[in-house]
Amino acid sequence: MSMSLPSSMISQHGKELKIIDGYKMRFHKMLNGDVKRWCCVNKTCTAYMKTDMSEKTIIDSNLNHNHNLESEGKTMRQVIRNSVKRKAQVDLCERPMKLIHLELKNENTDFLTTTVISCIRKGIYAARRSILPKNPTNIQEFINFIRN
Repeated sequence: MSMSLPSSMISQHGKELKIIDGYKMRFHKMLNGDVKRWCCVNKTCTAYMKTDMSEKTIIDSNLNHNHNLESEGKTMRQVIRNSVKRKAQVDLCERPMKLIHLELKNENTDFLTTTVISCIRKGIYAARRSILPKNPTNIQEFINFIRN
């Protein structure tokens, strides 16, 4: 059973996900014969697929999910948010709204509201805070910061 491979995205934790029929699949484990096993991100779901090492074709699959599909807008919002967060961590000097505008040029944006864009912008600031050092709050921390 060989069919074309679904699209890919990066999760908020930096892991690769595959999207097939609107459902997200995460990498589970390597099997014998260089076969990759992917399972549904919903941990109670039994759906899975197996791909070859090059991830070009699906070898085997059971795509019967036991839960409802997330809305397409929510999935696209996650794709955009995670993509913008990765770009913001690489290019620390770029303004958040410029990164958002550049990403929105490439994607369908019918589902976006000002609340969603504000959430994406807050995600950018949180991602940058996680990689930058904390500002010193007293003189002793400042001295230690300068010495290091």
